[in-house]
Amino acid sequence: MIDTWKVTYVGGVQLIMREFNTYIKEASRDAVLIAATIQAIGRVAAWMPALTDSCVRGLMQLIQTSKRQDMVAESVVVVRALVQQAPEARVKIVRQLARLIDTIHAPDGRDPYPPPSCLCALLPGP
Repeated sequence: MIDTWKVTYVGGVQLIMREFNTYIKEASRDAVLIAATIQAIGRVAAWMPALTDSCVRGLMQLIQTSKRQDMVAESVVVVRALVQQAPEARVKIVRQLARLIDTIHAPDGRDPYPPPSCLCALLPGP
């Protein structure tokens, strides 16, 4: 039997995620709203493991393509928090961030990380 509550609930969350995506795509939006939206995406990702990979992929896409360093910085902070929750499962993300470190100019996007040569500190041990 299909649990209609769960289907409705997941559908509602997906609707909210689409709305968040709309807020972020509108580059002229207020920086505070965009930062709050990115943080909310991180909370959804942490709260609903079924959506974590999708949220991380979206945030990584934002890091790679956004011209707004405030959006990049906030996305890096959120991705970092998600990586710390399950570092063994996110090794590829850490590697991608290491490759992107020179393209991140906003201090808030760089400060949470050690210098590029020390990014190995985020990787799981042997």
